[in-house]
Amino acid sequence: MSPQVISAISGTWKGTTTPVGHGDSGQISITFTSSAPGTVAASITWTSGDNKHQYTGSASGTLANLAASGLGPQMTCGYKASGAITGTTYAGTYETVGTSCGTASGTFSAVKQ
Repeated sequence: MSPQVISAISGTWKGTTTPVGHGDSGQISITFTSSAPGTVAASITWTSGDNKHQYTGSASGTLANLAASGLGPQMTCGYKASGAITGTTYAGTYETVGTSCGTASGTFSAVKQ
């Protein structure tokens, strides 16, 4: 990945999550922290719209296939997500995982700040 691409995505991105059917919407903040040649990496914080819990996690992959996952405060409920960076938007889908959370899924979108 060229230095121009890395500088274009580095920094903080913010956005929202939208449930499909039932589930919890919220706010996401993504900070791209490092990049090895051909890959991107980031830290992610999702703040639940309903209960204000924070789910922290990370993302890694390529611009076209950037996977993310994280856990909530009790460490028994979390999410997994996948998406792609196109221009200044990181967008994709997510679903909940874990023993203490209901089944939910939805979409997310974040833009570079």
